[in-house]
Amino acid sequence: MKKVKRFCTHCGKPRDDELQFCTYCGKAYAENQPLNRPPRKKKAMGIGVIVFLVIVAHISIQKSIDPADKFEAMTDAIHKEDVYAFFDHVDLEDGVLINEEDYFQFIQEGDWDFISAQLEEVTSSEKAGDDILIKGRDNRKVFQVEEKGWLFGLYKTYKVEGIIQEIIASTTRVPMTVTINGDPLIEMKEADKEMEIAQAYPGVYRIEGYGEENEFGDIRHEEEVNVFPMMGHSRKIYMNFPLETYNLNSNNMDTALFYNENSRNKKWSDFEKIGSFPEAEDAFLDAEWRDENGKILRTEEVSLEPALPGPLSFMFELETSLAEEAPVEDAIDEQMMNIYEIPKEELLPQIEEFVLKFRDDYEQALNEGDFSIAARYLEQGSDAAIDLEKYIGDVAGKGFIFDFHENFVEGAEKISQEFFEVQTKEKFTFTDADGVQTHYERYKVYTVYFSSHGFKIVDIKINDTKREKV
Repeated sequence: MKKVKRFCTHCGKPRDDELQFCTYCGKAYAENQPLNRPPRKKKAMGIGVIVFLVIVAHISIQKSIDPADKFEAMTDAIHKEDVYAFFDHVDLEDGVLINEEDYFQFIQEGDWDFISAQLEEVTSSEKAGDDILIKGRDNRKVFQVEEKGWLFGLYKTYKVEGIIQEIIASTTRVPMTVTINGDPLIEMKEADKEMEIAQAYPGVYRIEGYGEENEFGDIRHEEEVNVFPMMGHSRKIYMNFPLETYNLNSNNMDTALFYNENSRNKKWSDFEKIGSFPEAEDAFLDAEWRDENGKILRTEEVSLEPALPGPLSFMFELETSLAEEAPVEDAIDEQMMNIYEIPKEELLPQIEEFVLKFRDDYEQALNEGDFSIAARYLEQGSDAAIDLEKYIGDVAGKGFIFDFHENFVEGAEKISQEFFEVQTKEKFTFTDADGVQTHYERYKVYTVYFSSHGFKIVDIKINDTKREKV
């Protein structure tokens, strides 16, 4: 049988069972001795190790999530101009456009000392728990700092997030394929409707839009967009393309079309309408014709900017014999044959008189329901001709009465080589089929085109209308 080892209850030293007292401390042994000495020292050491490890872990965790270290590393990267090291400490979302060099410069220009001072105050902010916006000295938004709970909320950490801004685009022409920095991004299918095409961090991005090209050039928009979040608004871009199309007017439609001095291998007669022109601000048209004697005739060039009202007219200077054979519509046409030689001060009164005479005949056309009475004053195919023909057709036979009281010209001015504007004040009474009368006072602007064949109205704009029941 194994002998049980005993210990002194006073000093814990091994006991000599043959003696009645301890040889180490000199005290008498107690009657009942424990079989084994309690491992007090080992237990104390174990608890101490655990406490030490917990403290070390706590310090390590605090250090690893301490924003001060992150902010210090960001400051160090700023001083070293180390772009990539800097953004190692910034949370950036996937799928959001970023030009890191531009964003880095954007932050530097906001005064880093001013920015870093705000970062250092984050942990003591009274807005603890809220997202904190960090701004540059000039009020530019550079970061958003979000407080995060960690390890069941036992610790607080802070996430530095980049500032994201939407890029909104609209286009007058569809479909339009949009790319940013050369990467296909989105296809726009609705005209004049704003849509978000991307999200981006501060920086400069090259945006290009491609539409379906036509025979007059590529439909293309190129723009460098500076995403600069100052006031929090979306960055908007507008891809505006000329949409104007034109009717054509010429004394010889079997002529060659030239666009910016280049032949398009087409005749004017091949077009019902012409346009639109992608680069109207730099574009011009003319026509060329070889007569039966082999002589090449060319018209004057017509610039497409600014956009012209009414049709585009290309008139050849025909030989006298041909001009003599051309029918003269009326006395007005005959008077205008040498219109380019008439001084401006003489031309304006003639144009004013032309508009007033139109008003007289237009009153007759309305009451008789006969568009042909007014048609000779209007350029065929122009907006004015189309609108008035429809209106006269709509009121014809309805029993309406139009009584024009006053047609007064308030002014006239030249707006381009071949176009004039005439401002009028007009008063008339309209009587419907039931005999109800309404008095009208209108202010209009007439756009008048002129050539060697006379005046023609191409557009009529109503600026203001006052009406009163009689």
